[in-house]
Amino acid sequence: MLCSCGSDWYEWSTGTLLKGGQIVERSFGLAEYPVYIKAGSILPLYDRVENLSRNDEEIVLTVFPGQKGSFRMYEDNGNDKHYAREYAYTPLSVEQSGPDLTVTIGAREGHYRDMPAGRSFKIKILGSVVPE
Repeated sequence: MLCSCGSDWYEWSTGTLLKGGQIVERSFGLAEYPVYIKAGSILPLYDRVENLSRNDEEIVLTVFPGQKGSFRMYEDNGNDKHYAREYAYTPLSVEQSGPDLTVTIGAREGHYRDMPAGRSFKIKILGSVVPE
């Protein structure tokens, strides 16, 4: 696979940081998928969903350091057609300054039926050394 990327990118399967602005050749097996994530991205994922009838499961924020990044995580109750007017957003951001990486989880905005009063987050930082 050839990639000419203008920014820095992480290879999902290995955590390898690929510098942008170059052409990189990588090899993959037939059962592997070449997935690249832009440095500075935050991916909210469920670690393990135990009950699909409610949405108060812990969110794992998978952070790819390297650049400043932010976005708003959307959520609704997941089981009706009111998602266009009953929802909430949580602002998330990451910023790296030298060896320091700051992950900010803002206050949730909005409301939807059966919204949990609080939300539990776990932060997983990829492609980085163990924090001090």
